Amino acid sequence: MSLIETFATKLLVIDDDQLQRMIISRVATTMGFDVDEVAYLHEIPAALSGTQPDVVLLDLSLGANDGIEVLHILTSLPEPPAIMVMSGQDDRVRDVVRRYVRALGLRDIGELTKPINIGVLKRQLAFIPKHASHTQQRRPEVDPKISDVLQAFRVGAIRPAYQPKVLLGPGRVVGVEALARCSSPLIGPISPGIFCPMLDAAGLSFELTESILRAACFDAAIWRRTSPDFSVSVNVSPIVIVDPRFHDMVLSALAENDLMPGALTLELLETASISGNHMQIACALTRLRIRGVGMAVDDFGTGYSSLASLHTLPFGEMKIDASFVSTCDRDRYAWSIVKASLAMAREFDMSPVAEGVETDSIRTRLVEAGCAVGQGFLYSPAVDAASIASMLSGERALAGEVCVG
Repeated sequence: MSLIETFATKLLVIDDDQLQRMIISRVATTMGFDVDEVAYLHEIPAALSGTQPDVVLLDLSLGANDGIEVLHILTSLPEPPAIMVMSGQDDRVRDVVRRYVRALGLRDIGELTKPINIGVLKRQLAFIPKHASHTQQRRPEVDPKISDVLQAFRVGAIRPAYQPKVLLGPGRVVGVEALARCSSPLIGPISPGIFCPMLDAAGLSFELTESILRAACFDAAIWRRTSPDFSVSVNVSPIVIVDPRFHDMVLSALAENDLMPGALTLELLETASISGNHMQIACALTRLRIRGVGMAVDDFGTGYSSLASLHTLPFGEMKIDASFVSTCDRDRYAWSIVKASLAMAREFDMSPVAEGVETDSIRTRLVEAGCAVGQGFLYSPAVDAASIASMLSGERALAGEVCVG
């Protein structure tokens, strides 16, 4: 993408209350925003026909219409705007709508209670960048052919990247999660959401898992030379766990790299369908747990099977889903879920790990609630093995200026 200009952030106010709309527009204009405003649903297409907004302040009650209808319109834009919800409804309504905003893939940047308090409005607007970069051209999203993905896999272009797991209090890196990433010279970087289903459809789920796990064990052996307690986590699916080759493959990957079993944790998606093979999965995981391999339930809180899996599978670690953690400092219901998950981890003698730690306020809340370990963009995105080695040697610091070792 080539940057050609930078200009004032475009802010669209959608509110059928003329006085409230005028107040918001004047305050935002004085703060440097390029402001447009509409009152009713039928006016929105015209407002979107020119320069599309970067941010929308959306009232939930619009006469005969409502803000949910507007959200559906905004999701169809090539570059959907960030959303700030406005309403005189109770907190519960605003919270539900904000979760729906995020579920639609839109960026939630807060809320305003009506009638508008000018001081609160200014504080909310102050967190929004005053300029937005617009690009002349955007690389088109092209779905790769399955043959290209298979070729990328064959030549080793699909490898693990590693997101650090950090002690939230002292800020020390204690491990990583291995995440499959593709960077092919032929088709460029591809999302795992694209290439993983393709490899699954080609019957290569086991081979992909084996490739990532063996590479992760190889890298972990190097890191543990300077950090003996360092660990690596690898995601596994139920279909791979019940494969007759899985048990021996895991043990051989550990043995080949002279790794203690405790250096590896296998993460099982809680939302994965395990009902049909539950006893096979329980048996396979328990055999490896007896050997000392760690077990974690991933994305905890996102599926109804949570309690049953905690009761019947040999998990020692609970990973609290990022969708709750990343909003727990501004969504009281998300925070309630996080606290309940932490309490459940204690009841089951499991170690909680918070995913989606994006701000220092989230980190502080988690520490105060007794969560010791987390991962997220506050510290680092997924990076290559060399970057992890640099962190452990002290040559590279994390974004949160944590110490490593």
